[in-house]
Amino acid sequence: MDRRIIRQILENRPRVTLPPGGLVPAAVLLPLAFDGREGRLVFIRRSTKVLYHKGQVAFPGGGREKCDPDLMSTALRESEEEIGLRPGDVEVLGRLDDQATVSGFLITPWVGALNWPYAFKPQASEVDEVFNLPLAYLLDGRLCRSGDTLDPAKQTAPGYSFECQGRYIWGATARILKQFLDLLNNGG
Repeated sequence: MDRRIIRQILENRPRVTLPPGGLVPAAVLLPLAFDGREGRLVFIRRSTKVLYHKGQVAFPGGGREKCDPDLMSTALRESEEEIGLRPGDVEVLGRLDDQATVSGFLITPWVGALNWPYAFKPQASEVDEVFNLPLAYLLDGRLCRSGDTLDPAKQTAPGYSFECQGRYIWGATARILKQFLDLLNNGG
């Protein structure tokens, strides 16, 4: 599936926007890397040194700062800080539905395309690992489980989970991933 089709899918759908309700505005980027043949979705594993979501698989992102004119800028700034992804190297394709977290954030997810390969530079204090999974692999519906999820720290959360190549994706990241994959599988 190419970036043009993904852009159309994201543009041609109603988007759920949640009211802040006391939650901290935040944004993430779903970096979708293309090498001409295959798309790859880029993830991070957060370090154990960060304040929130220690050791979890996530998309690069974080809380909105005063310097950010909008949440897309937040997603791009955080991606540059966390993995060295330059905003000029990202073609923003669209956004997904807002997601509230149990840790008090209101996340706006953005999908952005970039060329593969890419020389990521993870910030060691925030990111332990940058890895990618082929989009075709993720689109296999058998990877997703629904119901209460239990992470390695023994925290439960309702929703979805994915176990992919020895990595466990749960919580808000799994909900965001599930929505994105459902949109692609269903053509919007």
